[in-house]
Amino acid sequence: MSGRTPRVLILTASYGSGHNRVAAALAHAFRAEGALPQVFDHFESFVSPVFNRATQALYLATLRRAPAFWGAAYWLSDHLPIWSPLLLGMNRLGMRRLARAIEADRPDLVVSVHPTPAGALSEMKRRGFFCPPHATVFTDFVVHTQWIYPNVDSYCVPTDEIRGGLEHRGIPPERVLVSGIPIATVRLAASGWRTLCLFLLRRQAA
Repeated sequence: MSGRTPRVLILTASYGSGHNRVAAALAHAFRAEGALPQVFDHFESFVSPVFNRATQALYLATLRRAPAFWGAAYWLSDHLPIWSPLLLGMNRLGMRRLARAIEADRPDLVVSVHPTPAGALSEMKRRGFFCPPHATVFTDFVVHTQWIYPNVDSYCVPTDEIRGGLEHRGIPPERVLVSGIPIATVRLAASGWRTLCLFLLRRQAA
């Protein structure tokens, strides 16, 4: 790395608490390595606050009242390719606002802990927008199609099984780090999250 302090943009979502807990743990780990992280809720900041509140309410209501419907939707989205018109562009929402924010702020590294900002970043890169080195940190324990995009630079995944699933779908092994899921910030060194942060910081400096 150069002498300048790396600035890291972490993109999360508030559908359940898991994504935000991972984002907070990553921010803690990046600060410990001397970086300057900023955490943004992708939907609140780059889609719409109204959309964010409405879809959170719908998400919670579906889980409580119609979990079978949620399970069916999850299964269906896993069987749709990321370019399917049936997705209505939902897997890259916020792309243009995110592109403008990144162009203005120029972070050194972007980390997504939710699949939608990962899709937006991949689409930004495909269309030729300025896109710094970026990574997707899985907060799921399955290889779900909507997490996997062709223009993501690096993946950090919880298990060797998921790494194998990514390789089976064409992701080069050197772009994947098996790191677990960073929830217990008090055990960062033991859980491997220092390794994750160093892996990402070195890739952005390469």
